[in-house]
Amino acid sequence: MRYIVFGVNGAILRTVDCPEEFASMQAQENESILQSDIGDGSTHYVSDGQLIELPIKPNAYSVFDFQQQTWIDPRTLLEVQLAKWEEIKVSRSVEIDTTMSTPYGPFQCRAEDRQNITDSILLAQTLTAMSQPVAIQWTLADNSVTTLDAAQMVTVGLLLGQKVQAAHAKARVLRTAIEAATTIAEVEAISW
Repeated sequence: MRYIVFGVNGAILRTVDCPEEFASMQAQENESILQSDIGDGSTHYVSDGQLIELPIKPNAYSVFDFQQQTWIDPRTLLEVQLAKWEEIKVSRSVEIDTTMSTPYGPFQCRAEDRQNITDSILLAQTLTAMSQPVAIQWTLADNSVTTLDAAQMVTVGLLLGQKVQAAHAKARVLRTAIEAATTIAEVEAISW
């Protein structure tokens, strides 16, 4: 049979499989035992001798308070603010890396793509300075190919720069809001 061993607070400490006659030997001091075919410490707890399913964990930081029978976030306001800022920085990076629409088609914008755009602008400007024709073939995000002249290549770079700056500006506004928050709830309400 399967048994759940739990502490005085109701936390399930372990599960054991053993014959019924050995069940009482599985619990140590300040532990109790309950026969159950379901549940473990990650999904249930025990209250008044009954197996209770844990509510959904609201975030990775929460710990279950068995006395209050609810999840609590033990972090300080500062810790929540720092975690939120890290979350915003990830969102900013994702925003920067997303495909960009241009008059010439969709451009990928990952770090290597941004470097390729910068290098192509430099090439276009150098060729222009040398009075050479500029015809840069570019494979777009949808795998179609377009040919860009110097002015078009520079336009792509300007659009990319505006996209990056907009993402950083949004992040700065959110960081100000994070720093101004005076409660954990205010911080948690901030999102990209």
